[in-house]
Amino acid sequence: MMQQGQIEVDILQNPYNFEPWIRIYYKDHAGVWLAKPMKLEFELHHPGTPTPPTLELPRHVLQQIVDAFVKAGMKPEVHSETMGKLQAMENHLQDMRRISFKLLDLQDQQSFEPTKMMLGG
Repeated sequence: MMQQGQIEVDILQNPYNFEPWIRIYYKDHAGVWLAKPMKLEFELHHPGTPTPPTLELPRHVLQQIVDAFVKAGMKPEVHSETMGKLQAMENHLQDMRRISFKLLDLQDQQSFEPTKMMLGG
């Protein structure tokens, strides 16, 4: 049955506590099928006993969930940290370009050709 239709994921905001609601559904020729609600419950793990997965998902469904979170504006903290570092590096490079052009006494930064400058041409 699952090969015929399409799985979709929505991330909504709970109006009472503003936490995300995840809704997973499957669409096919017969209609829309909603995944049953489930609660995340914890139990004590005893070392040495088998540890079954909490949730098994096909890779494409997991990708749908990740994409839905990104679309809802929720990104991993590592992403935000990396973007901040990248922006700082971009700012540093811009500063270094300004300093270089000033030291080289170049007025027109658009006509700068590093290969000719380095080769003396």
